[in-house]
Amino acid sequence: MHCVVYVDSVENHFEQLMNRKTKEQLRRLRENLAMQNIPQMVLFNKVDLLGISNTRDIFRSQVVRDMCIKAAENMQIPLTNVFPMSNYFNEIFPILEKDILALFYLLTMMQTANDFIKSYQG
Repeated sequence: MHCVVYVDSVENHFEQLMNRKTKEQLRRLRENLAMQNIPQMVLFNKVDLLGISNTRDIFRSQVVRDMCIKAAENMQIPLTNVFPMSNYFNEIFPILEKDILALFYLLTMMQTANDFIKSYQG
């Protein structure tokens, strides 16, 4: 395993859906991954449900920032490893900004995993 990407949603946070036993298992998993220096990230989707009408506004929105901070705290990972994502759901045609954002996050995840492999080998 070269990186772990959790997928969380503004609709149903991990913390809201989990019982005590599941929270404990996830906490132990995160700790074990951290001890092995395996990168952990959160793809935080459906931020468009927070009233973001334009994908370009995701990084300007205080509401999105606050939700990402909460996700980072809940998952005990750096805020820089929480990626707010706007989803397709009503669109008929692709939107360049959404596609660029998704591809940028994918590239970031792949580079992070590649960096882990390089550091592990070296």
